[in-house]
Amino acid sequence: MLLWGACGAGSVLTLLVLVWAFVSPLALAPAGAPPATPAVATRSAAGSGLPPLASFAPLLKLDLRQPLEGNAPAAMPTLTVKLAGMILEPGRNMAMFQDKDGAVQLKAVGETIAGAEVRQISDTGVVLFYAGQEMILTMEPRP
Repeated sequence: MLLWGACGAGSVLTLLVLVWAFVSPLALAPAGAPPATPAVATRSAAGSGLPPLASFAPLLKLDLRQPLEGNAPAAMPTLTVKLAGMILEPGRNMAMFQDKDGAVQLKAVGETIAGAEVRQISDTGVVLFYAGQEMILTMEPRP
């Protein structure tokens, strides 16, 4: 019952607003009066400390559309180790890395190998942070 009463009151209020919008007169300017111009705040360039627009002419003449062929980004350095194996124990995972000389090093999370930080060791692989990027090393399948 209360819901129906609120719905009815809202409908009546809506009708009253619509009637008032159509019946109330609009404020019009008297005939012959000049149209109102909006007020625009301007500041002179001399007092603002900004350089004159003409000083930017050399920048506007620059050709910014150039091919990317000559401006290729530097190649990311290659990692000199490969994942040789993983030891997965609760609370203490280790990874075995083999360097280019064949030597094997055992590393845990937080340690570094060949300039790369070991971030995560799991059964799917090892996450390293190297040259500003994360990379994932996985085990190579055995022949």
